[in-house]
Amino acid sequence: MDTQPNTETSRSFAAISLFDGHTWVGAIGFMDREKLDLNSYKDNVIFMNCHISRFNDIINIIRYEKPLRIVFDPNKVEAWIETKPSGQYEPVGEQEGV
Repeated sequence: MDTQPNTETSRSFAAISLFDGHTWVGAIGFMDREKLDLNSYKDNVIFMNCHISRFNDIINIIRYEKPLRIVFDPNKVEAWIETKPSGQYEPVGEQEGV
């Protein structure tokens, strides 16, 4: 699935590249506009777009939650980060990675 970028003027403030070992599996881009580009999946890489106000939230998830995986739903054109193995629940406040 390939999507057209939002033509509204904006700047990208940051991007986080996501790897599974040495394989690039995704990128999270942070922009300063309310209407973001659509999330997408191309060449086995997921592109997730967030407002810059979510940067610290995402950094904290990356810092404190393990394992992580990025997921893309092509029907809804949504991407998200999961902090648990599929189908499992995790205890609240376990603080892995501390």
